[in-house]
Amino acid sequence: MEVVKGLVGLSLPEQIVPTNSAFEALLKLYEAEILSYKSKTFKYGATDRHQLDIYFPSSTETGSAPVLFFVYGGGYFTGSRVLEPPHDLKYKNIGAFFAKRGFVVVIADYRLLPAIKYPDPVVDIRDAVAWVAANADLVNQDVEVKADLSQIFLLGHSMGATSVATLVLEPVLLPYDLRRRISGVVLSAGAYDLHSSPALVPKPLHDYYGTDEELLKREPIGLLGDVPVDILNNFPPVLAIIGEFDFPPIIPSHEKIISVLKAKITSGVDELVMKGHSHVSPPNSLFSGEGEEWGLDVVAWLKAKSH
Repeated sequence: MEVVKGLVGLSLPEQIVPTNSAFEALLKLYEAEILSYKSKTFKYGATDRHQLDIYFPSSTETGSAPVLFFVYGGGYFTGSRVLEPPHDLKYKNIGAFFAKRGFVVVIADYRLLPAIKYPDPVVDIRDAVAWVAANADLVNQDVEVKADLSQIFLLGHSMGATSVATLVLEPVLLPYDLRRRISGVVLSAGAYDLHSSPALVPKPLHDYYGTDEELLKREPIGLLGDVPVDILNNFPPVLAIIGEFDFPPIIPSHEKIISVLKAKITSGVDELVMKGHSHVSPPNSLFSGEGEEWGLDVVAWLKAKSH
């Protein structure tokens, strides 16, 4: 974590490589245990980007477990659930970390810029959730711990959190059968108020959202202004988390969505600061032996919301 602290004040691109490298060395020490958790890969749609990995708790356990979907970031420009060495333990670490603590974990790829328009990647995440929910027999075949698809949690980081927020706020994306299964939402350092932070919206991303008027309506804060009452009344609990040393333009957006959600939903909005973390470091830290406290806090929150 000293590496993370030493990078405070640098631009986001300048933080990525040294942060990733530091945690890759730590994850390598736990490689055997990370890879010991059973996983399955499925195709949930038409393209190579429509694939997902599912991680299961240890074979020494039995019964059923809640399902946690993790949605990675990358600004809709980059990102993959499977990375080339030496980055190949990233995201596997997240699957193993939460599987070790009693969750069936799903990590899905989704389509990226430039070949997308709003809300294509969010639709992909929706379709991944729908595919898993509709294929319980296939998902649960030959595993000791079965996925309990009556309780699904969503955890998104960075633009993955933007996608998760969009998914639960867009009134037409989630059919009732899926929406009623969402037991909680964890939003980690997302961009929710993009029009107020031009640094977060390069031109290709602006083109993804559309005109200035469409951006205002389609960003999560804009969607919150038009959410139907029936959705607000049945909204899942929210945990909003942010790194202690997060990317400065992200922080006002994080604070604003907390404020607006607290004013609009009755299910509850909890907050967590990830001590010692930057914007880049949280996903890298799980199963590394350093900086994992935030993950343990999230596990405790998820279990408190499980039934």
